[in-house]
Amino acid sequence: MRLSGSGVQPRPAVGPDVEKGVLRMDRSALIEAVGRRTAGGGELSADQIGRVVDALFGTVAEAGAIAETLRTGGAVTLVGFGSFHQEDGEAALRPGKALNEFVNDEVGRAG
Repeated sequence: MRLSGSGVQPRPAVGPDVEKGVLRMDRSALIEAVGRRTAGGGELSADQIGRVVDALFGTVAEAGAIAETLRTGGAVTLVGFGSFHQEDGEAALRPGKALNEFVNDEVGRAG
């Protein structure tokens, strides 16, 4: 998958790893990070979080909801986060306004 307009090409991830300013995260690290973020909001097990991650993004054996939608020519828009779509025959993410504002430390600034 490609991030539209960013020129960033993901690399195969092997756990959390910082290389040249890029944090790479595999499935297990993503599940752990989500678990830390949701720990105060309820009792979600790593298995439950893993099933949600797999349902969205898929596994080697089975496509997730995003991939299935892209395969049929559709797009998935997560308001504020961005949209997954096909661009030049590849899956791509176009970041949304809220994500861009957060990344650029512009959250809460008057425009």
